[in-house]
Amino acid sequence: MPRAVILTALSVEYQAVRNRLIELEEKLHPLGTVYQQGKFIAKGQEWKVGIAEVGTGNAEAAAEVERAIAYFQPNIILFVGIAGGIKDVAIGDVVVATEVYKYESGKVTEKFLTRPKAGKSAYSLVQRAKFEAKQQKWLQQPRVFVGPIVAGEKVIASRKSAIFQLLRESYNDAIAVEMEGFGFLNAAFAHPKIPAVVIRGISDLIEGKNDDSVEPEGIRQEKASQHASAFAFEMLSKLKITSQETREQGTGSRELRRSSLQSIFSRVTQWLGWLPPMASFAITAVGGFKLIQGELEQLTAILLAGGFVSLLSICLYIWLKGSRINGSVNSVPSVKQYSKKTRILALIGLFAVALLVVVSGRNWYHQQSLLKSQVVVLVANFENPQDEKWGVTKDIIHQLEEALAEYDDVEVQALNEEITAQEGIKVARAKGEKHHADIVLWGWYQDTSSHAKVTVKFEVLEKLRSLSSVQTEPLTQEIAKLKSFEIQTQLSKEMSYLTLLTIGLVRYEAKDYDGAIERLTKALEFVPDAEQAIVKDNAIDALYFYSGFAYSDKGELDQAITNYNRALEINPELTEAYNNRGLVYSDKGEPDQAIADFNQALEINPEFAEAYVNRGNAYSDKGELDLAISDFNQALKINPKLAEVYNNRGNAYSDKGELDLAISDFNQALKINPKLAEVYNNRGNAYSDKGELDLAISDFNQALKINPEYATAYNNRGLVYSDKGELNQAIADYNQALKINPKLTEVHNNRGNAYYNKGELDQAIADFTQALQINPQSAAAYVNRGNAYSDKGELDLAITDYTQALQINPKFAEAYANRGITYSKLEDKQEAIQDFQKAAKLFAEQGDTANQQAVLERLKQLPQD
Repeated sequence: MPRAVILTALSVEYQAVRNRLIELEEKLHPLGTVYQQGKFIAKGQEWKVGIAEVGTGNAEAAAEVERAIAYFQPNIILFVGIAGGIKDVAIGDVVVATEVYKYESGKVTEKFLTRPKAGKSAYSLVQRAKFEAKQQKWLQQPRVFVGPIVAGEKVIASRKSAIFQLLRESYNDAIAVEMEGFGFLNAAFAHPKIPAVVIRGISDLIEGKNDDSVEPEGIRQEKASQHASAFAFEMLSKLKITSQETREQGTGSRELRRSSLQSIFSRVTQWLGWLPPMASFAITAVGGFKLIQGELEQLTAILLAGGFVSLLSICLYIWLKGSRINGSVNSVPSVKQYSKKTRILALIGLFAVALLVVVSGRNWYHQQSLLKSQVVVLVANFENPQDEKWGVTKDIIHQLEEALAEYDDVEVQALNEEITAQEGIKVARAKGEKHHADIVLWGWYQDTSSHAKVTVKFEVLEKLRSLSSVQTEPLTQEIAKLKSFEIQTQLSKEMSYLTLLTIGLVRYEAKDYDGAIERLTKALEFVPDAEQAIVKDNAIDALYFYSGFAYSDKGELDQAITNYNRALEINPELTEAYNNRGLVYSDKGEPDQAIADFNQALEINPEFAEAYVNRGNAYSDKGELDLAISDFNQALKINPKLAEVYNNRGNAYSDKGELDLAISDFNQALKINPKLAEVYNNRGNAYSDKGELDLAISDFNQALKINPEYATAYNNRGLVYSDKGELNQAIADYNQALKINPKLTEVHNNRGNAYYNKGELDQAIADFTQALQINPQSAAAYVNRGNAYSDKGELDLAITDYTQALQINPKFAEAYANRGITYSKLEDKQEAIQDFQKAAKLFAEQGDTANQQAVLERLKQLPQD
């Protein structure tokens, strides 16, 4: 590797040179000089460059040349720095010295000798400088002059000085003046095999054209140093040093002799540099293999993301750390640089990794889409202590694939490994989750003389689904599935039952409820020993259970109850059936029957958290809020991570008026799962009830951000805007809610109220009428429309609506009060008195003292006979 030494006099010059080197390390000369050595890579050639700041003056420069040459044994030595311009040059120009004249620092009045002392730069370097200065690339940069300069020990600061006048007389060809060049070249002359040259940037002009107000001296010196350094390294990049020239010259310092240990260390360090990219590639490869295998687990995502980010970072780092001189004299290379070939490979790597990211992303998205749209049945190898000769696994997979061929939303996968009885359900479910299966079939078989008796274990892996009702404040119901069950069958005779049962489960998981019911019902025709109802062997309870499940999801609630009844007749310990039958009773509006079923489930299994949740919901529906809260507490004691239960308990607290406790529960639910739009909606309702309207709006906004189709949140936000008096904004929210679901009675009613408050009575009446068309039993809509008719002066229509509201709800105090007001307008005193008295009584029973007093005042204001 060729070696160069660059000396400088000032710190600004030193930094300009130092910034163009990489992999810098400190070197200490035995006599105390501190050097730095780094690398410069260009044009496929790598230089080792030693640098030093030697101070000002020819004597110091000469001494340091001797030390640096002895220490580094360079192939070339340069002095780079700044100088003052004498003629023809401008600030920032570069001067390469062909020779350096020396002037004495003694009496300034003395004439210089007609043949002064001069140090000459190496001919080869002068020629290289002239050539590079003429290149088109450099012609676009600061001008380069190649000519003589002068060096002395005294700084010339004025063109009026005697020294300057003598320079003009005796050295009229000199371009610039400095203080170290002569000593540098004079010392280098003793080493004829080491070319030397002085390169200077012009930082000031002796002619006095310096304007510190336009460009301060510090800026001029930095610019001149950068320009000189840039041209010096441009020359280095073009010099070709042969292997013969790079051999050690003379004995040199011990620092020049690499020991075998140093060489080994250098190679080891070089190889270690490959560890990060190799490790990143290995990580990415493992993640890619897991992706191809369909293992869309968190570890796969972490491996792929980590590997890709590492590879991209490494390739980008190498590409950006180039070593070429790009012609920008002010560019500063970074700490680490690489050859052009390495950088090209890094660029190719960038494109390759980017392509892999796109391909892997599409593959991941495709597989995730399939997971969402497909039901995956995973079949393990069936265990047999003897050599398998019946082909059980192969036969099961074949029959399932054949039976499911008509469906494109089902995939049967072979696990290609056994799950032993000792490993059991836990391992089976873990493998199913790893492969994102919905159903896992596994088990074992025994040989007989005529058939194989097969025990098939079913694992249904889909998580419990949380269903929200369509109320303003939704309650979550927990539907329970049979997670594990088994059948025993004969491979030769009873595969039809196994196949139909499996397909029924598959169609249920695909939400094809009609298809599920059809297959499960058909399976009953193939039940072995049906008259004896061998439940344990044939899982008939599971068959009826899933039939009930399918009927429930179809909305055929009585059929669902019938099937759950049959499942419980066969297996009275089936807690999931009690739980789900209770949910059906809840949906039918029979909370007492529902509670009885949840009680039965909990009697069998006191740790059945879902049953506590659902019983709590039933108690909430009945208004028994303390019992509901007690059940939610018990569910959370069993499983404190149930975000939905915190939500439900929060709703119960809200209904009790304990708003701070409600908000605390909603906060906890969101801490567990911040993606629950319903919880933001419910917390918004609680804030609204507390009068903290801006916080309520913020929560409704968040709910809509998570679910832009959440009509209830639009309705509730509209109510808050109405409370704030921002009626146009409220109407806009009601419009959006009705765009999502035009059948929401409450929203038509609320929008009608907003129009009523704006004084747009016809619009209000139209909305109340629409609400009543959707729900003729909405007493509130009748009262509100009656109010609008009353304000329009259509008093008979108003009384008709109030009367209709009271037929629906005889305890509707507001209806009595408003009808009384309307009767008073019609001067029907007796009817008005009766309505006000009834209203006052109802308000008192409801604890609404404010409205009670208002009605009594109305009663007093009636004319006395």
